[in-house]
Amino acid sequence: MAKIFNCHTVDFFRSIEGIPKEIKLWAVQSRQGDYIQYQVFQLHEEQPMELLYMLNEMDPLKRYHENEAVTFLHHARIELSHLMMEDFFNNQPKTPLEIFSVCRNRAGNLIRAVFLEQALNEYLGEANGQGLKRYKHKDMGFVYEAV
Repeated sequence: MAKIFNCHTVDFFRSIEGIPKEIKLWAVQSRQGDYIQYQVFQLHEEQPMELLYMLNEMDPLKRYHENEAVTFLHHARIELSHLMMEDFFNNQPKTPLEIFSVCRNRAGNLIRAVFLEQALNEYLGEANGQGLKRYKHKDMGFVYEAV
């Protein structure tokens, strides 16, 4: 993905006499293996473009190896099943942050928010009284409650 846009030089640099007040920048986002690379170039009329900065970050979708993902999801499912057996969701609606905090206190760093969300989605609408329902509360946002 690339985009060309005009901007004022004072947004990026201090004001210097003789430098144009507006510059053209070309921003490029590309994937390089497991990384996403961001580059910003300055476009000149007579000269070749100049690289202003480059940033690499790990692709969030590839952050975890398959073995780690399976382990984190397994622990999220275990903690949720324990909370459901302890009637954690029966008293009042629980926000995702409340659920995450309790699970993180009990299982430590083995609980990751992405995998807890995935495990919560697996429990939505299940039969046998073990399911959860999610709805939007007017004060608390999305909440989970036992069915």
